[in-house]
Amino acid sequence: NTATNTADELAEVFTEMRAHLYLYAGMLLLKRAQDGAQQWRAVVDLATLCYLISYQVCHFLLLTRSDPCDPPRYSAPRPKANSFKGEQVSHEPLELLACDRQSQAGHMLLNLSRDVEQLLKDVVEAFGNRSGPSHLFDELFGAQTEAQLSFICNDDIHLLSAQVPKAMDLA
Repeated sequence: NTATNTADELAEVFTEMRAHLYLYAGMLLLKRAQDGAQQWRAVVDLATLCYLISYQVCHFLLLTRSDPCDPPRYSAPRPKANSFKGEQVSHEPLELLACDRQSQAGHMLLNLSRDVEQLLKDVVEAFGNRSGPSHLFDELFGAQTEAQLSFICNDDIHLLSAQVPKAMDLA
């Protein structure tokens, strides 16, 4: 069914755009600290939150269905190493973006603290709830900005896991 395929493709693009939003929000927060516009301690937890969300957003690839009426089954790709010169690789562009994004976010998480596991636990406990997005929005755009219609403020992030990415899984 063309309509179902189009809806699935749009959902995949939306999911990947959401993940990239958080990846770049984390980069923006760290860049502000690097430039001296904000204190490192003030942004590191929220940047960690952004990278954790970005890392944990799975880019779902639709697998084949035996019956079009069956619900879709999905699998989430893991970041993959780049191909060697001359290798034949036939990846979808969205899958390549997802793998690259997960790898970038994973590497950032591993490098934000010496005790990554404790940092992730603290961040999930402090911000992995219904008020976390509003804290992030205020840090990114200021408390005076209208937040009710913001995607970030209305995003549901309370299902985050404090699981540390494994370096061997990252590209």
